[in-house]
Amino acid sequence: MPSSATARPTFGDRPGTPEALWAAAGLRAGSGFRAADLVLPQGLRLVLVAAHPDDESLGAAGLAVRVARAGGRTDLVVATDGEASHPHSPSHTPEQLRDRRAQEIAVAANLLGCGSLLRLGIPDGSVADHQDRLERALDDLLAHPLANPLPNPLAKPDVDAEQVWLVAPWRQDGHPDHEAAGRAAAAVAARLGIRLLEYPIWAWEWADSESGVLPADQLVGLELDAAERLAKQRAIAAHRSQLEPLSDRPGDEPVLPGHVLAHFERDVEVFLDTAPAGPVAGPLEASAGSLPQGYFTEIYAAATDGAPWGLDRGWYERRKRSLLLAALTRPRYRVVVEPGCGIGLLTVELAARADQVLAFDVAAQAVRLTSERVAAQAPSGLGEVLVRHGSLPSALLDVQGPVDLIVLSEVGYYLSASDWREVVQRCTAMLEPGGELVACHWRHPAAGYPATADDVHGALHQACGLTHLAAHAEDDFLLDVFATSPAQSVARRQGLVG
Repeated sequence: MPSSATARPTFGDRPGTPEALWAAAGLRAGSGFRAADLVLPQGLRLVLVAAHPDDESLGAAGLAVRVARAGGRTDLVVATDGEASHPHSPSHTPEQLRDRRAQEIAVAANLLGCGSLLRLGIPDGSVADHQDRLERALDDLLAHPLANPLPNPLAKPDVDAEQVWLVAPWRQDGHPDHEAAGRAAAAVAARLGIRLLEYPIWAWEWADSESGVLPADQLVGLELDAAERLAKQRAIAAHRSQLEPLSDRPGDEPVLPGHVLAHFERDVEVFLDTAPAGPVAGPLEASAGSLPQGYFTEIYAAATDGAPWGLDRGWYERRKRSLLLAALTRPRYRVVVEPGCGIGLLTVELAARADQVLAFDVAAQAVRLTSERVAAQAPSGLGEVLVRHGSLPSALLDVQGPVDLIVLSEVGYYLSASDWREVVQRCTAMLEPGGELVACHWRHPAAGYPATADDVHGALHQACGLTHLAAHAEDDFLLDVFATSPAQSVARRQGLVG
């Protein structure tokens, strides 16, 4: 996950990481580029997702051209029309920008040899609010390919594809529309068990080669030949509204200055290969990657009352916490670990039944709110509460076991298959003999989440070393209590049964 302290300059802002530094790090063909080579299968069908017109040309133009030249097919899906690219333009209304950019994306798609172009018209800047719509469009397109509306001799509308790949903006790119488009593609790729490649755009500006934000073990590179580089530059040039001033008046400046375009003049295109191809083998096996730290930061920033998801409002949340606390089999615990503490409502109730609670959250705002809540209730006889910043699964490495209770409430469905398995393994290992793990998760569909409540609880039921003690299932959520050996029911522990 990108560091919350990493500055993320926007397009048109002061220059970020110079392209020369990326080149020195090996992001040029023949200069020591270490990412695995991207090998395209015969008959490949590419579904290329862009949040805005021009994303496709900047991030994956060479790949689209390679597919078309090899006899494959690329279907281009553009979520928005990019009408908000110049919010203070004195010469163009959003409607005029929409029309102009629609013409530009049609030209670019033709230059890239796309077999079809689907514009969804989602409001620019609001892809996250319409993520389910984008997912449905991708599902429909993958089930029923569009006829070829583009008069392009490279396009192959009747290809019998051997494989299908999804290509979309990176889910940690730093722009909310890019990240939402990436999450939608990841959710579809997970459901269908198809390969997902993600392309960074803004990250080339705010990240750097030393930080490890772009994980080296996920990078794949496509070395572009002269024809592919030329087609890419022509496709980028088609987006004139982003490259040239709309007028000489303030507010009409280019969106893509030279220091940004330099990142897309390389002779390689770089992708993150984050979701393996292949059929879904079982619960979580083909899930998308864990949601990034930025997702939670944005959720808290958007909560005007400081309580995202309505955590401090209504009977639903109060009842759920009461059921969770009632399901615990002991009146008091020595050490409790609570990942994903949110705003601390459950934390303080756990502290009333524990000597020590270690709570942590990936969102800095959550850590602050929990700390304030604990401090406000300090005179009420709570056990010691330590509140820290940390994400799963890495934060569990810092927990000094053994512990006798771990509470996994509303955290599992944010994690990838491998991250959730690692969480379960680490929790099982740090529990003392007879120690308990309680899990509670919202059961209704949530667009873009890597997994569901049924998935994550199913993985817990299959975990070695855990005995199932209690269960509560309803339409809204699942609640399960597990324990390590020797696990005992409350009645057996009190000697009420033999």
